[in-house]
Amino acid sequence: MSANPQAQKMVSSYESILVPVPNGDQLHVAYLPSERDLATVLLMPGIANNCDVFREQDYGLAEFLLQAGYSVFMADLRGKGRSWPKVNKYSGYGLNQMIQEDIPAVLKLIEKKMGVPPQYYVCQGAGGLIMSGFLSRNPDYVKQTKGLIYFGSRRTVVLRHWMQRMKWEGAWQMMGQFALSLFGYLPGKLLGLGNDNESQGIYNEYMAWCNDVEWVDCGDQFNYSEAMEEKKNWPASLYFASHADRVAHPKDVSSFMKSLGRHDGRLVTLGKKQGNLRNYSHSSMIQHRDATLDHFPLMIEWMAQQS
Repeated sequence: MSANPQAQKMVSSYESILVPVPNGDQLHVAYLPSERDLATVLLMPGIANNCDVFREQDYGLAEFLLQAGYSVFMADLRGKGRSWPKVNKYSGYGLNQMIQEDIPAVLKLIEKKMGVPPQYYVCQGAGGLIMSGFLSRNPDYVKQTKGLIYFGSRRTVVLRHWMQRMKWEGAWQMMGQFALSLFGYLPGKLLGLGNDNESQGIYNEYMAWCNDVEWVDCGDQFNYSEAMEEKKNWPASLYFASHADRVAHPKDVSSFMKSLGRHDGRLVTLGKKQGNLRNYSHSSMIQHRDATLDHFPLMIEWMAQQS
């Protein structure tokens, strides 16, 4: 497969930055600058994924945003991707550290480099849940956000189709717990759950978030559900879901959208019955080449409307 010259130029402009966080760990942040610089976008990967999930040769989500004129940052959160050290059985951090330490460190870097925080956040899977949790605790960033875009993001499982149940209860819960006892961390790539490993703390806390009625921080007991109910100015949000997604069914995504309170939210369901080129899985909705023809242009159009 040959990449076009423009795409090759974009890849060559990639800047790799390491950001220190408490305990001596370092986060990796990738920066793809745009000459047009319409706005700054932060791409947030989900559980057991690093920022490579957004880059697929010359047609990934990051490159598509770059071609549209947006400056792009991608975060490898603690232990994943090119961050250091790698996830291992001694990794002692959870979602509280991700929200209270990792994301603030990434945003400070972006503010230092660009002068302002990101105007858009594009989230894959659980990355949307984590980013929403951060924003609920930091209203100043909410005010500076033009839009949030979620790909297959949800908290609870609403519709338990047997294949979805098999994926969730089998791979994520039963196999996940067995893997923790064996390795001391979640081998996400080995289990086919993502492109990277995940710490035991983040895995266990994410399971609690998904299975509990109330959305509560396992570290300091901050109640995200209550915080969302009090929010009156949540940014405009675009939600993508697919019936072929075995991780987040459209009803799960719709439930998550409603849990964020009253806001300008739009849910787009993907699939051949909806007129798309294919039935997208959890990963292919941001990685398949057809996405550049199907729904990525819709995303860019929506972003332009928020400017």
